[in-house]
Amino acid sequence: MKGPVPTFSYPMSVYWNITSICNLRCDHCLSRSGKKQPGELTHAQAMQLVDELVENRVFFLYIAGGEPLLRKDLFQVIERARAGGVRVYMATNGTYMTPEKAARIRDLELEDVLVSLDGVDARTHDRFRRVPGAYRDALRAMDTLLDAGVRMSVGTVVCRQTISQLDGMFDLLKDKGVPVWRLTGMCPVGRGHEIYYQTGLGVDEIRHLAGFVEAHTGDPAVRVHLDDPLPMKIWALQGKASVQPAKCGAGRALCCVQYDGSVTPCVLFDHPVGNIKGSSLGEVWRTAPFFSDMRAVDADTLTGKCTSCSKAVDCNGACRAHAWFEYGDVKAPDPVCLREDIPEDYVAPPSRRRMLPVVSVAPADETAHGCGGVC
Repeated sequence: MKGPVPTFSYPMSVYWNITSICNLRCDHCLSRSGKKQPGELTHAQAMQLVDELVENRVFFLYIAGGEPLLRKDLFQVIERARAGGVRVYMATNGTYMTPEKAARIRDLELEDVLVSLDGVDARTHDRFRRVPGAYRDALRAMDTLLDAGVRMSVGTVVCRQTISQLDGMFDLLKDKGVPVWRLTGMCPVGRGHEIYYQTGLGVDEIRHLAGFVEAHTGDPAVRVHLDDPLPMKIWALQGKASVQPAKCGAGRALCCVQYDGSVTPCVLFDHPVGNIKGSSLGEVWRTAPFFSDMRAVDADTLTGKCTSCSKAVDCNGACRAHAWFEYGDVKAPDPVCLREDIPEDYVAPPSRRRMLPVVSVAPADETAHGCGGVC
């Protein structure tokens, strides 16, 4: 963690929300997916992007959405990337997984297919996903992928409402033979911003999560993996983490391409810095002023309570997306930094929090079925 954050001449990892279409309406969706939105990349534009990634020897391509399996040329995109030596990962809600698709995924040798699961039972999962039957379909997809011999994992957005279900979910995944469980926290992006202040993890929940992870570290049945920014939050709270945290690589080692070609620093940022249409990802990477601003962030330029924190050189301010969301400033502190030894007598930047609506988590839509006419 110590030392400067390296900046690469081209992103090592690219996240791609490949379509805006989704048959679910998840409350925490980072991209507000649903019906097809105008401006989605054409087949030719998608292939051009893949060719650029291959040419620049990108290590990892993470495909999400929307629901990727609803994009008609998805497998052509994956085949092109794999033929060029790019290692491909994919996230899915599982509702459109079939044995035929699982076999194709296996033959293309994807590094991992992540199936989302938000609770230990249908009531919890379908409530967040807003479509009855989503839980059943997610479990079915896990079985289908495992039966086909696909490398897969399960991903869970941990929030206040589900933190008490972690032990039950671990047992469920252990019984199903799922090898890896990836946990991440609720993020104030997309539809998630509307419920973030009711659902985001606080100090007590982070402590509970840290204890859970420590209790299951080394369990050969299911490997529990913490995805950003959770490792940093645990480390900030107790000075250690079961998974060693890394400094934020957004805009330095990775970026995200949205369904319409707009580029954001990572999947947690809601701020486009450029667009690959009529340009290239490399050009956006090299010339976007916002990327330059992000690359200038270090222990000397951070503001707020980071200026009096001895750990700023280690964490580099933690999650820059959270800072941007809350304060509109990439040099501001992570607003949910949990370090308790930092004096609070500093002048915090003006918060954007008051601009955001706070709504309740809606129950599942009992009338929604299938793709709801979005595809």
